[in-house]
Amino acid sequence: MKKTLNTMAAWLKMPVTFEPSIFDFDHAEEDEVFYIKEEGAEEPFAVCSVDDAGRLKRFDYIDAEEYGGSGDLKAEDIPPVAEAFIQMFHPDELKTYRLQSVIDLEGLYLIQYGIKEERYNLDLPGIGFSLTITAGGRIMQFSFEEGPANIVYPEQLIAEEEAEAAYIACTDFELEFHKTDTELFRNGDNTYRLVWSLKEAAVDIPASGEKADTVAEGNVYEPFPPHTSEGNSFLQMVGVTDEHVKIGERLDEGLRVEKWQHDSLPAPVSVDYETAYESGMITIHYDSSERPVFVYNGEAWAGNEENLDEEILQQRALNYLFGLFPDAEKRFKLEQVEQEDEWEELQNVVDELIDEFDELNEEADEYVDGYWTDDEVDADDWLDEVKEWLDDEEEVEGEEAKEFYFQYHVNGVPVDSIKVAVQVGIYSGRIVSASMEMTEEFPPADVSTVPVLTKAEAAERMKRQLKMELAWSMEFDEEGETFYRLTYVPSFPLTFGHVRMIDAVDGTAYYMDVGGSIFF
Repeated sequence: MKKTLNTMAAWLKMPVTFEPSIFDFDHAEEDEVFYIKEEGAEEPFAVCSVDDAGRLKRFDYIDAEEYGGSGDLKAEDIPPVAEAFIQMFHPDELKTYRLQSVIDLEGLYLIQYGIKEERYNLDLPGIGFSLTITAGGRIMQFSFEEGPANIVYPEQLIAEEEAEAAYIACTDFELEFHKTDTELFRNGDNTYRLVWSLKEAAVDIPASGEKADTVAEGNVYEPFPPHTSEGNSFLQMVGVTDEHVKIGERLDEGLRVEKWQHDSLPAPVSVDYETAYESGMITIHYDSSERPVFVYNGEAWAGNEENLDEEILQQRALNYLFGLFPDAEKRFKLEQVEQEDEWEELQNVVDELIDEFDELNEEADEYVDGYWTDDEVDADDWLDEVKEWLDDEEEVEGEEAKEFYFQYHVNGVPVDSIKVAVQVGIYSGRIVSASMEMTEEFPPADVSTVPVLTKAEAAERMKRQLKMELAWSMEFDEEGETFYRLTYVPSFPLTFGHVRMIDAVDGTAYYMDVGGSIFF
C-alpha cells in the first residue's frame, strides 16, 4: 500500500499527504480510502482507494473542473496516455485487459480496457480499467475491477429476428416538435421538426426469451386551472422589495446578469457573477430580448412557517408564467409531476448509517504503515463526515419550495426543450427559483401538426435502421452480488449512433452524434 501511495505522490508531482477516510460513498467497503491533500492544505483535492493487495483501485479529483484544462488530443491519441498510467500502478495487467473503446465526451474521453467471455467472445462490462482523460492528457478518473465474473448462461437462445421483433413491440412514440440540434444529432439541421420521438423502449431483450423491462419517458399535460393575475411586477414576484438594492450587473455571453441584496446587509467587496445559486442574494439572468431565463432567490425565510395551500402556490407559479408570456394559456400546458421530497429521503440515510455504525466499527481493521494507529473507528469523526456531506450549504440554503413545470405547445403538440420550471416558496409564496431554455426561436403558430407518417410507420422506419447484437449485461441479485446475463442490445450500424426519433413528415431517422468515439 505504501508503495502505491508513494507512486501516486510521484505522479502528482507535488508534496501531498494521504489522510485515511472511514466513510466514502464511491469506494468498495473492503478497500482503504484516502483523501489526498496538498501539503499544508486543509481540504483534500482528490481521493483514492487501495485494495488489500496494495493495488490502486480508484482515483478521482474532487473538483474535476478545476483540474481539467484544454487540449487538442484526439480519440486515437488517448490509449498511450491511459496505458502509461496503468503500467505505473498495474505493470502486468495490460497482458490480460485489452482496449475496448474510447468514448468522445466533448473535451473528455472515457477509455475502457476489459476482458472477453470465451463461449460467445463478448466483452464483460464492469471488469478491467476505466479512465476519464481530458483532451489535454490529464487523468481525471481511474478505476479497476477484476471480477470474478459470475456468468449465467441461458438454457435457450432466441434468434436475432425474434429479439428484433420483441424490441420493436416494446417501443412507443410521442408526437412532438423537436429541434434537430446539430450538437446532439449527426444529421440535424438546427430547425424544429414534427417528429415521432421515442418515449418508451426496452434497454435490452433477454437472450433467453424472457419478457423485457422497458423505460418510459413520456409526460402527461393538463390545461391551466382558472387564473386571475394579481398584478405584481416581475421583481415583486421574485422577492425584490423597496428594501433591496441592485449590487451589480454584467453582460456575459448574451446574458444580462443582475444581483440584488437586502439593504440591511453589508455590501460585498466583490460580486461573483459566476455563482448562480448564491446564498443571501437574488440572481436574475435576462436573455437578449430582456426575458428572464433564470431566477434564484437565496434569501433565508424568517417569517411564518405555515405551508400555503397548494392552490395558492400554483397561482403564484402561473402569475410568473403569465408575466413572461401574457398569452401563456395558448402556448403552454401544465405538466403533471409526482412531487418527491428527495432531500428528506436523503436525510434518512443518516439514520440508516448510524444503525450500521456498530457493525462498521467491529469490522474496521487497524491502519498500518503509520497512516492510522487507532484500534477502532471514532464515532464522532465518522458522524461528522456524514453530517458535513448532508449539510452542504449550497444544497440546503433558501426556502423549501414546490415545483411546477409548464411545457410549450403548438396546437396541442409539445415542443421539446421549451419548458418553464418554477419553484414557489411554500411559506412565502415568492418565486424561489425559475428557469427556461434560452431561446428566441419558437415554432410558428400556424405550422402543421398533422403527421404524414403514422406511429406504426415510424416504428417500421426505425426497424430498418436496427440490428440486435448479443452482449453481456451486468446485473445484481437480491443480495447485491454481480452476475452477467446474456441479452440482445439495439445497435444502429448504418448511423453509428442510436436513433431517437423519426421525422413525422419525411421519415428521416435522426440519430445521436457519437463524436470521435472508437470501438474495438
